[in-house]
Amino acid sequence: MVKAISISRSKRSGKGCPLHGESEAVRRYFTHFLPQYAGKQWVEGLAAVSALIGFRVDGPDSTQAWAIRLEKGCVTEILPGSDSRPEVSYQVSEETFLQVSGGTLRAEEAFLRGRVKIQGGLLKGLKLAALLQKFFRDHPYPVAALHQIDMREGRPAPELDTAGVVEEIGAVEASGRSIPLRLVYPERGAAERKILLAPPHPLLGATVDNPTLRSLSLDLARAGMFAARFGYSFDAATTEAGAVETFWNTSDTLNRLGLPDLLAAWDWLAEQPPRGSGGMALIGYSYGAQLALWALDRAAPERFVLMAPVVSQLGPERLSAKVPTLLVHGDGDFATASHEFAAMEKDLPPGSRRAELRGADHFFQGCGDSLSKAILQHLTER
Repeated sequence: MVKAISISRSKRSGKGCPLHGESEAVRRYFTHFLPQYAGKQWVEGLAAVSALIGFRVDGPDSTQAWAIRLEKGCVTEILPGSDSRPEVSYQVSEETFLQVSGGTLRAEEAFLRGRVKIQGGLLKGLKLAALLQKFFRDHPYPVAALHQIDMREGRPAPELDTAGVVEEIGAVEASGRSIPLRLVYPERGAAERKILLAPPHPLLGATVDNPTLRSLSLDLARAGMFAARFGYSFDAATTEAGAVETFWNTSDTLNRLGLPDLLAAWDWLAEQPPRGSGGMALIGYSYGAQLALWALDRAAPERFVLMAPVVSQLGPERLSAKVPTLLVHGDGDFATASHEFAAMEKDLPPGSRRAELRGADHFFQGCGDSLSKAILQHLTER
């Protein structure tokens, strides 16, 4: 059933200054562009989502506040002003908002670059932003054409030091699926250990080039190891509706999205020629840590690393580790409190340890050196 949409319009005082350029483009997004999609679900099959979402868009001379009401996945109301009390609110610059809504910058990437601030429930805000990413991709706001605005490209990610290492781009073909793969290894000499790195949840925008894992894999290669990162073999934004809704409600402990990809990448890595005597190690990050736990019986690595697992989503698999395990996390992780990590440490096998990084969040922003140091210590211990 298609519902009518209500757009509230604020009264303007004659003393106000007119909006120009990017500010006017932001306003017209909410008053003209978005209402075209009234009564339509932003993400197919996401009928479980009802929420009031706020946007605070900062310009050079003014700030605009808007809120969107979703009812069963459909836009039903657009409200101007800051009095709507949204459940989740995103604070961005005009430039970032127009790039994300125009489909030239992914919402997850904008957050990782520190260009989006989330107020309210952070985990819910990240989930919601990831699920709405499909709308921005499929229905980009043609701001440049409509408003003659000179749209700048997104700021490039910081360049990483690749001296002394080799990076290769490839894919693993398995059961009709093509799984993206990135290989990083020392430019000279034999690698001591083969390592597979499992990325975060595919519905949170994780890719084979996740910046946290890429930085870590470069450090591992510089330390004499052979690191492989894999991506997921499907377009998460268009995956089946049931998986999307399960993800929204439970962070996806039922579908185990990506587990076949992890196992296929592991099998491929195991078949590669021996590279030193250090054996194989498995590193899982966030949801990738849960996938890695599910894969343990089949993969049987010599060393195991859990990076910032979402402990509240773990079931019996948290008891499955049988090899020395490193549990590494930040003291500012939004998804899991420090006392939950401490409780999980008690379930780990002998020879395991927990490393809490001061000042680190779930994304380990600004703490890459500390993260690499903790993991390398675990992987090289005799």
